[in-house]
Amino acid sequence: MKNRFFSCPALFSVLFAGTLMLISPNLTGQEESTAPVKQRILPVTIRFDGGLGFLVTPKAMKQTFNSVGDANVGFFFNIAQGVNVGLNFRYTGFQVSRNASNFNDLDTIKGTSGTTVISVPIHTTHNMFTPGITIGYDKWISNYSLFNFNINTGYSLIRYANIRSLDKDYTPMPDKSVYNSNALLIEPAVNFMYFFEDRAAMTLKLSYSKLFSSFHPEQIALDQGAISYESGDLKGQIQFISVGIGFVYSFRRVD
Repeated sequence: MKNRFFSCPALFSVLFAGTLMLISPNLTGQEESTAPVKQRILPVTIRFDGGLGFLVTPKAMKQTFNSVGDANVGFFFNIAQGVNVGLNFRYTGFQVSRNASNFNDLDTIKGTSGTTVISVPIHTTHNMFTPGITIGYDKWISNYSLFNFNINTGYSLIRYANIRSLDKDYTPMPDKSVYNSNALLIEPAVNFMYFFEDRAAMTLKLSYSKLFSSFHPEQIALDQGAISYESGDLKGQIQFISVGIGFVYSFRRVD
């Protein structure tokens, strides 16, 4: 899991460096203006972002799952000066990592010719499909750049898939290959947006998500075999940090 701890600060550094490059007037040879920045209004926008999620808690899940993607798309409508509301849909995915058990678990099959030890692949995935509502505030810091502060609340449809079979005969059991549940999700976030064209902007995103759901390995057949957990490592609800880049399209020109 060493790559996890290296990647997270590295991505933060890239986001921070990119923000400084975009907002610093000295880098473009322009003099800093003393006039107050005009707080523009974006009546209707489409906003998309994609990146990776980094699990924080519980420790057991953090040690054995890696991010496979975190993406969000939504329509945002201005309702007051700088205040906007969005209807959005988000996907977040994690998968049992290679370091957890080398993707394999050992088990035995009893057949007519005796007992055979086999290697059983573990590809269990944790998928979240979250429709939600976001309320945010746009703070312009230059003529073409702004920070957006928002909080998203959604109801996640959680689906564990590719659950290994513990049956000794390993017969296909589709009804037991997935496990579904639902939970509330809350995500405060900050986005930096830079309009490189009069209707389009690039974004950098940083968010912290809390899913009001715990990790129960016995529900998805991860409580036996090569992967095992200490009871103390299962404490805490599922929480993760997301970093990524995105795109914004405004239906009105930003002059």
